[in-house]
Amino acid sequence: MNTKPLAAEPSHFGPEALTQHPLFAGLAPEFLRDFCARSALRRFAAGESILDPESAADHVVFVCEGEVAVMHGSAVLRVLEAPETVGLLSALDGRARSASVKALGPVVARLASKRHLDELIAESPEFDRRLISHLCAELRSQYEREAEWSRSLSDFFLSPGAVMVPGPYVADPFEMLIFVMDDDSGRLAELLPPGLKLIPGLGQRYLLTVNFFESLRSEHPAGAGKKFRYREVSPFILCRNGLKVGAFCPELYPDNYLAISIGRELYGFPKRFGRVEKNRRGFDVIVDEQLLFRASYSGQSALDASGFAEGMTRALVPSKLGSALTSSLTGRLFDLANREVARSLWPSVPVFVRCQRPHASGASDRAVDQLSEIPFRVESFEPIAELSTPQIELMRRDHFLRGRCLAGFVGRLSFRFENALFSDLSVRRRSGLLGLLR
Repeated sequence: MNTKPLAAEPSHFGPEALTQHPLFAGLAPEFLRDFCARSALRRFAAGESILDPESAADHVVFVCEGEVAVMHGSAVLRVLEAPETVGLLSALDGRARSASVKALGPVVARLASKRHLDELIAESPEFDRRLISHLCAELRSQYEREAEWSRSLSDFFLSPGAVMVPGPYVADPFEMLIFVMDDDSGRLAELLPPGLKLIPGLGQRYLLTVNFFESLRSEHPAGAGKKFRYREVSPFILCRNGLKVGAFCPELYPDNYLAISIGRELYGFPKRFGRVEKNRRGFDVIVDEQLLFRASYSGQSALDASGFAEGMTRALVPSKLGSALTSSLTGRLFDLANREVARSLWPSVPVFVRCQRPHASGASDRAVDQLSEIPFRVESFEPIAELSTPQIELMRRDHFLRGRCLAGFVGRLSFRFENALFSDLSVRRRSGLLGLLR
């Protein structure tokens, strides 16, 4: 392990700073000074290894500043933000480490050897109790993760034939975060399948939503009493199919395999597993065992329906003049549509996805290449807030999600999916219908 000792220990990493760490808060000043004398203050650069399975299990790391990733091989398991403790189990029992830890950015940490840790535990029963409480909290968190994982394996199939429970599927009210993103219009257009076009004036914008579903269920009698919850990240490119306006979704990232099965089988949604991990500043999204993006914001400002519509329109429409005129009109219309009397008049907005299946034989063309149009009917929408200084940090240059965040909003939404309509893209290409749609 290549670490850099600090030339001189800054006062803000001394005994008083330790009181911000849950393991040390409230302990006697003499103990804190003793701990600082027996531990070493180290600085790690971004990407630098802090712990690895091959290193001796002879010290524990108390992260004072920065963020670290707990990893198994190249897979990101968790992201931890200071103040945190890593490597404690191996330092206590002397067994080999089961995971590695690396710095996500600049990190400052205190390293205590196993011998000094054992001495501190023997000298302070209170510190010993803190360590036990910390380990209990970690174990409880692991139990909660396992319970959440078991819910992702719920069964919505019917025998004989393992047939999926029919719809219509309904999402009861859930919290949604909406980020308005700005990107290159040419690159966004390349993501659209044949037949879909960007909406003039909105070509540089797309929506990145993070959905915290609390109850998704089927209204079919066979699904009575069955429901499940999950988190899902969904990007939407605003587009048109001829004269029909909707949104195209290139990929979706739920943290629930049942959601993947239902979405792919019934509607053709291109879903793949992803995780949304909340933290103090926002959340991290992990896809393919790697950090895909990090979202953060500094606070929230309450919004009503018209304020949400105006703010959303300002972010979506690039022209300042067009944005001002459109947002004023949209705010009034949204306020009207959100009233209980008119809510039943809300239209179904189509969501478009490209459903593709390869040949099992490995042939170069696709066995299935279809455009799926899923009518998406909003049952209710309650704007909650606008996010202050929202930021999306995209972590992977090889991924199609790019651009910068312009605005962020929070709301509560409920909706239902109606029957999906499938059209063969290869047939559309051969028939020359694309020329008509252009």
